[in-house]
Amino acid sequence: MIIFLLLFFAATFSITSPKSRPAFFLLIAIVYLAIAGNLDNPDRFFYVENFEGIKTGDQDASFEPGYQSLARIAALLGLDYGAFHFVLTGAALLLICTAIMELTDRPALGLLAYLFFPFFWDVTQVRNFYAMAIVIYGMKYLLVEQRASNLKYILLIIVASMFHITSLFYLLLLGARTKNKLLLWGALGAAALVYTLVFSTLVASPLLAFVAEKIDVYTTTETSMVTKAAVLAFYGSSLLLLWWSARRMSVAEAGGFILSPSGAPDASAEKALRRLRTPYLRISPALLLNANLIAGLSILLTLDNLDFIRLYRNIFIIGCIFVINSINLPPRRGRKLLSISFVAYLFAVFVGFVYVTATSNIIESTLFGNILSGRAII
Repeated sequence: MIIFLLLFFAATFSITSPKSRPAFFLLIAIVYLAIAGNLDNPDRFFYVENFEGIKTGDQDASFEPGYQSLARIAALLGLDYGAFHFVLTGAALLLICTAIMELTDRPALGLLAYLFFPFFWDVTQVRNFYAMAIVIYGMKYLLVEQRASNLKYILLIIVASMFHITSLFYLLLLGARTKNKLLLWGALGAAALVYTLVFSTLVASPLLAFVAEKIDVYTTTETSMVTKAAVLAFYGSSLLLLWWSARRMSVAEAGGFILSPSGAPDASAEKALRRLRTPYLRISPALLLNANLIAGLSILLTLDNLDFIRLYRNIFIIGCIFVINSINLPPRRGRKLLSISFVAYLFAVFVGFVYVTATSNIIESTLFGNILSGRAII
């Protein structure tokens, strides 16, 4: 319960002071304690067993080489698994923290959005969490024109795959940089058709169990029609929010806020123009929309196996930052409706993909199975 109270206090501080660096750093500190200090989650036993096995040559052969190499170094230094996890969690959150501060002037709100979806899963799925942090950090080299570098992006994705092999999926997002819309839509249509006709049955079949150890596909997570509908609704609403935010940004850039509703010059126009000269790296709306269209291929996988939702979940925070930035641009018209829609979206995602569909009680594990809670879940 201590973690819950701390998160609630830090979240309230973040909402009331979205630009406050103290609010942001307080929230990141609580998140750090919640993830690194967790003592009881469904996967912890396997990570501890693997770490202890490294010392005797009996480690888990399915864990990726990047993770295992760092674990070996930690073991040689005499660390236990808890200390090792504390160090890697700190490094991962540093990457996420840096990315958020670079991409928005309201970092506390960006991190608050993270709490609604990836956070509770990251407490359990720690290798994916480490990989996600690298992917998020690398997104600026794909989505920010001033920092665009295919080489840096590719290198970071390869490094992420050394912690979780599924990260190689994000190499497909390089297609977001194509300027030929016909080529992009044609390639996506062909890929969706091939998957539907050839691979969909394989992904949903227990026959895929032979690679389960390497890509974390669990054939017990077969999706129902209700789950499929929820996944499609989640993806559709994500695209809608991004499109809406992109339109709002285009209006701001075109100077559509210059006139007041009466048609007279707006006294705050110059101030609004200055606000467009943002102090953060600007995510390209076109590139982000293209990337999310390509990421829709992971949604096809998720329709057959819910475990693949992590591929879209890992870039969730980037889309949220984009929406937050858009909300805080002029004009004021439409800002409230977009804000309400965004909050409703966050709560719906939390209920659907954290509270309802989790196969284990990850919320209770996070809030009560912590070193600060004084007890672990039995």
